[in-house]
Amino acid sequence: MKKYLLERFPILWNTQLLWILPLALLGHCFFFGLGFFGLTYSDVTDYYYWGENFEKLLKALNLMVSSLLLIVWVMRLSRHNAFKHFYPIKGRHLLGEFLVFCFITLVCISFYISFLAGEHLKAFLEFPDLYFVSEGWDKYYLKTHPFIVLAYIISLLIFSVRITGMRITLLSVVSGAIVLLLLFISYFFIRMESSKGHENIMLVGMYTYILLLVLLVVMLKRLPKRVSGVLLNLIMFFFLPAFLILILYLFSLVMRSLYGEEWQVIVENFFNTYLNLSFNQWTFVIILCVIGFMGLYTKIIKRWKAMPD
Repeated sequence: MKKYLLERFPILWNTQLLWILPLALLGHCFFFGLGFFGLTYSDVTDYYYWGENFEKLLKALNLMVSSLLLIVWVMRLSRHNAFKHFYPIKGRHLLGEFLVFCFITLVCISFYISFLAGEHLKAFLEFPDLYFVSEGWDKYYLKTHPFIVLAYIISLLIFSVRITGMRITLLSVVSGAIVLLLLFISYFFIRMESSKGHENIMLVGMYTYILLLVLLVVMLKRLPKRVSGVLLNLIMFFFLPAFLILILYLFSLVMRSLYGEEWQVIVENFFNTYLNLSFNQWTFVIILCVIGFMGLYTKIIKRWKAMPD
């Protein structure tokens, strides 16, 4: 079995997906059953779900189970790292590993969503005439997005450790925190000097990210490997915020040129109507952009790994 996976499906073996997925699915079944069988008629007729009374306890249980699964998974994951040992691998292999990391992390941390799904399904099947049941589905969908964001952040950290090592990843986290602190300080000073503080800090953030990206691409082979590794991680960490800021900034420029001083009101109405109604579609588009970026970025990662220590 091990030889078969290594030869045919190395990503499945290196990511330990076939080992961790059944355990995570078992946890989801437990939480789903807890929500489904725990909801009673009295809970629904009193206009609340019984899980809301035990929300903190359920989230604490989710945290305990998720932490245990992730710790054991990461420990097993550290034993199988072809990239660390300079095995010849392709860029799509690295991209595949990152996507599997995101999937595994999301499955391992989102047990509370399965509890909500079981609870709402029970209410929907047995009490369909109660008007607030349909409202519960909206609440259920909105609660899935924080888990997606958290899974993305955790996956980035795991992928960073797997690519550059623990020491460089810690340096990258500290460096990223310093960059954010400097941006916040700059924001307060810009806010005091100008009424367009939000736009100016967006520009500063974009220029900082572009500067780091150009510095990495141009000076990759000239910088010490540890320094370039920190830059490698920072660009990977801040891609999504920088991308969203760039889109918002370009969007505001276009709207301002078309509608003049009324552009802010029009944009606010746009966000309150179209954007909220299609939040899941926007999430899907953002995920595709992240996949595209990581697919291209694997080429730089391989170039960095080939550098001498």
